[in-house]
Amino acid sequence: VETTYAFPITHMVAPKGNALNCTQCHIRESSRLANITGLYMPGRDKSDLMDTIGWLSVFGALAGVFLHGMGRFFTRNGKEE
Repeated sequence: VETTYAFPITHMVAPKGNALNCTQCHIRESSRLANITGLYMPGRDKSDLMDTIGWLSVFGALAGVFLHGMGRFFTRNGKEE
């Protein structure tokens, strides 16, 4: 019985001769996995809504850290540690 073994798509370490570049799977056009539907693959798929939510989260976290630091700075009331 002739069989073919394919390495699983779990980023496991493959032998050097069978290793792939990231862009062989994680690009939009001409990807090895372009026809696979029903899953999200970073680098291949894009969602403007998710990108917006992600960037708002990043900027919100930075703004929170900045505002917290400024609040502590201006409300220290001359206390020295």
